[in-house]
Amino acid sequence: MSLYNMRLESRYADDWYSDKVVSNKRQLFGLVYYLICHLFVLPLIIMSALSTFTLLSNDEILNVFQMYSDSLSGIILIIIMWPLFIDNLERFTQKLFRTVIQGAKWYLPSILMNAAISYGILVLTGIEQSSNQLAVEALLKANFWGMFIPAVVVAPIIEELVFRGIIFRSFRKFGFLPAALVSGLFFGLLHCIGDITSGNWIGLIYVLVYMSMGMFMCKAYEDSKNLFGAVFLHFLNNFLSVLIILMV
Repeated sequence: MSLYNMRLESRYADDWYSDKVVSNKRQLFGLVYYLICHLFVLPLIIMSALSTFTLLSNDEILNVFQMYSDSLSGIILIIIMWPLFIDNLERFTQKLFRTVIQGAKWYLPSILMNAAISYGILVLTGIEQSSNQLAVEALLKANFWGMFIPAVVVAPIIEELVFRGIIFRSFRKFGFLPAALVSGLFFGLLHCIGDITSGNWIGLIYVLVYMSMGMFMCKAYEDSKNLFGAVFLHFLNNFLSVLIILMV
């Protein structure tokens, strides 16, 4: 077996997460970029640039803003995390069917778990949907294509690079469950950031739904030993969610 094949197979071993595909500096830079630039700085820059240098109306700017901001941010984050991204992409193309199956098989369990948690929240609080879900539904119905690409194409890649590629992988040495809990918690907090900033502490209970979802994506990563297993599960979840939103 060649040295390349030996290294390739080591990334499917039980201790796959110990392989230093990407440096700690890149991971820290990627995490800081996501939390500061992706969430706050870049959207402000894109909005300012569209308002200043284009002849688009305010409505037209709002229609393309999210797509431009998220797409550019996704490209930057991929560049930052390039060693991890290209390594997983190459192995994804080599074992595409295996990776897709390992990701897709967790879709139904994740949906059933989220439904059970959501029902429990409804019984306890009377809240039917998270504020994040309501906002996404409103934006999709108002501007389908402007939100479809960020939600279905870009978000799965960006969020999996950060929450599974950086956070879960970094904590995996402490065991699957601790790493999945940490990754899932931060993933849940991200999707409840509107509740946090507005002080809607009751609505913050929906962090449990997104946390559960994030943990299943960790499981998809764990089983496939490929980030694109989690990306595919994330894509499948967002794509089908969008279709359901449009049909109701």
